[in-house]
Formats: sequence, C-alpha cells, structure tokens
Amino acid sequence: MNDGTPPPLPYNLANELAKGRTLAAAERTLMAWIRTNVALISFGFGIDRVVSALHHGLQQSLVSRPYSFSLSRILGLVYIAIRTLALLAAAYEHSL
Repeated sequence: MNDGTPPPLPYNLANELAKGRTLAAAERTLMAWIRTNVALISFGFGIDRVVSALHHGLQQSLVSRPYSFSLSRILGLVYIAIRTLALLAAAYEHSL
C-alpha cells in the first residue's frame, strides 16, 4: 500500500559524521565570537576606567566636580554597546 510518502532514506554513516562535524564547527565559531566579544567588552571598560583614573589623578588639586560624560566615557560605552550587539547577533546566527 503506497500512501504517497517516499520511503525512508538508508542510513549513511558518512552523512551522519558530516552532520556532527558541522555542528561542532558551529559550536567552535560561537565560542570564538563569545571569547572575542567578551575580551573587547572588557577593553571598552578599560578605556573608560583608565582615562577616568588619569583624569581624576590630574584634578586632585582642583575643585572636584561631578563626573561628566567625556569623550573617553562615550567611546567606552559605544564600544561596549557595539560588542554586546555583535554578541547577540552571533547567538542569533547560531540559533538558526
């Protein structure tokens, strides 16, 4: 009795191994994206902290004022935001 469905394909070990290698490669790629983006996010934090520490050290003798958004803080936050978006894009691409 043929109900219109095709017969199941025979088991092919080479195809199954290729699927495993592809999955492992996708996992390695995701881990590389995570590793790189976390390192670069910490670089963004470092930019902000080092420059603010230098700025604070130079202004010890001057009257202290509230911390303003300087170019280094904006640069650090933009760098962190871009890397966070890249991390989310990598996770989304991996989920496809």
